[in-house]
Amino acid sequence: MHTGFLEWERRQRRSKTRLQRLQTQEPSWWKLDPGFNPYHVRRQADVIGHAMWRALKEGRYQPRSPVEVEIDKPGGGVRGLSVFQIADSALSRFAFDQILAKNTSRLSGRAYAYRKDLSAHDAIHFVRTEWAGKTRVFIAEYDFKSFFSNISHAHLLEMIKQRSLFLTDLEKQIMTAFMRSIPIPEESYDPIPSNGASKGIPQGTSISLVLANLAASRLDQRLERIGVGFVRYADDTLIWGDSYGSICEAVEILTEEAALMGVEFNREKSSGISLLVPRSWTPDGEIRTKRRVRFLGYDLGLEHCELSNDAEVRIKQKCLKLIYNNLLREPLNRNQNPERITEHLDSDYIALLAQLRRYLYGDLSEKKVKSFQRSEAPYQHFTGVMSCYPLLDDSNALGRLDGWLLHNIHQAIAKRTALLHASGILPFISEPIPHGRSPAQLLNLENPTSKSSGHAIDVSVPSVRRIASVIRRAAEKYGAGSVGNEPEIGLSNPSRY
Repeated sequence: MHTGFLEWERRQRRSKTRLQRLQTQEPSWWKLDPGFNPYHVRRQADVIGHAMWRALKEGRYQPRSPVEVEIDKPGGGVRGLSVFQIADSALSRFAFDQILAKNTSRLSGRAYAYRKDLSAHDAIHFVRTEWAGKTRVFIAEYDFKSFFSNISHAHLLEMIKQRSLFLTDLEKQIMTAFMRSIPIPEESYDPIPSNGASKGIPQGTSISLVLANLAASRLDQRLERIGVGFVRYADDTLIWGDSYGSICEAVEILTEEAALMGVEFNREKSSGISLLVPRSWTPDGEIRTKRRVRFLGYDLGLEHCELSNDAEVRIKQKCLKLIYNNLLREPLNRNQNPERITEHLDSDYIALLAQLRRYLYGDLSEKKVKSFQRSEAPYQHFTGVMSCYPLLDDSNALGRLDGWLLHNIHQAIAKRTALLHASGILPFISEPIPHGRSPAQLLNLENPTSKSSGHAIDVSVPSVRRIASVIRRAAEKYGAGSVGNEPEIGLSNPSRY
């Protein structure tokens, strides 16, 4: 709601007429039961908390039925999500933190999801370290089909016993209660708890993240014993080895454990066994070869670590949206506020640069980023989309992304210039910044001075390569998991926040 209000304010400044407030829509399930409505829960927090604690002590706690909703996956398709009532979600998060704090040492060192001590970037860094200097490596890529929805409860209960987890009776009660909850579609929702499930764990609550790691713990153990390299992030598993025999043995283990977990392979998304070779190798041999592997938002090879195609597309789409909103929306609607453009400066262009900078850099200014380039970046947690990819090492690819951004900004400026001239808003002999400038001139503009504050206005075009180099150097010094955010792969990791 707050984001929508700020966007309306920005659009109102660019518009010469009064715009209708942007409307925000409450989630439909708020109306199903007061327990989903944060305003109601906040008012009744003491009463709800007391009732929940009494149910826990008496051993009769059951979370209210979650509502089943569908959300879009980043790579296409939909994912079923179980939305629990707020009080139950809070208890799930509390139990998740307590169980994880006591049992992190019980998890495999190659399981990177949903932990405080490891992150997705640590997984990528381990892969890069293991592949360094190799000219070939066998890899196995298998994707589980609906992993969370099909995990066997009998298998989970066995794993709880086998792994000797540190769990109180109360924590076991909470884990079992959430595990057996059945999500109910909105059209037939009934809040009365239903706990007849014998497989699957509800995706959308923190306690399920512990259960997901637990379900695959024996798989991790068996892969470690045969000596293959692997990393696992929830159900995303990448396995490699120097010999074809070892990788075949690993796939046999993967197949056996998948059957015990109750999950199947997604044959459409599983590439199987391949030989990974450098990109400079052009011919294919008798064995199917690959030059790259997509894993956790990165495009990985023996010699490179780049943005995955999906990640690059998302970044470009966001940048194009910002360019359109700031430079073209109002001129195309013939609703441009002429006061935004003076004889020397187009304020909407300055707003675009600020929003691009916020998206790419987070809370860092251009001056800060350039300063960190010249010296050392201090220890800090970076924000902005590029903080999701602190291990990128291909500056040429990032340079091409910078070129794409500059080209699209310049094209939008040219279109805006023509529209503003046609509407009589740009009658000046000397066109204001950035109108009439070439791409090279946009990169080398002198910062004008604000007449109101007397401070310099930063007109530097943000650079993907510049911020990526700063974050990469910080990651090398302090650790990628410490300075960066999780990649944008559609997986929640509450342990990182």
